[in-house]
Amino acid sequence: MNHPAAPLHHLTDRLIARKEGAIGWIVFNNPERHNATSYEMWQGLPLALDACVSDPDVRVIVLRGAGEKAFSAAEALQMGLVNRVLPAAVVESYTRDIAATIAANVPLTVAAVKRSLLEYMKNPVERDLALCQSMVEACFASEDYKEGQAAFMEKRTPQFKGR
Repeated sequence: MNHPAAPLHHLTDRLIARKEGAIGWIVFNNPERHNATSYEMWQGLPLALDACVSDPDVRVIVLRGAGEKAFSAAEALQMGLVNRVLPAAVVESYTRDIAATIAANVPLTVAAVKRSLLEYMKNPVERDLALCQSMVEACFASEDYKEGQAAFMEKRTPQFKGR
């Protein structure tokens, strides 16, 4: 499914936020410097992220760099900032496929998984496991859960609404 891009936020031409369907794209647009982040970009990033998070249609946010040599891939891999490095020719399609797969999942479940991962990364004594449990319970009590079951039984694609 191809959606035209709609701008989400604009503070600088060096940081571009746009929406394509359920995917929010934030592009670091400084290719001549391998997309090194300027002060202006740092100022705009929280605003661009907030624009994506505030949009109920956006289910996935992708951060990327402009140009063929967007970032130092080997360094990013070594630092653990990325989990794989792909040839430039396939990065865009690979990223779109992964983002579309995530966006097609149940929004409440994706949110519960993300929250659980964030809690897991905290010090064990600071983790809010009750919040994680309540989010999982909300998933099972949701309209989307019933829609998923019905779609499975009817052999059709579910239409999740985040409720």
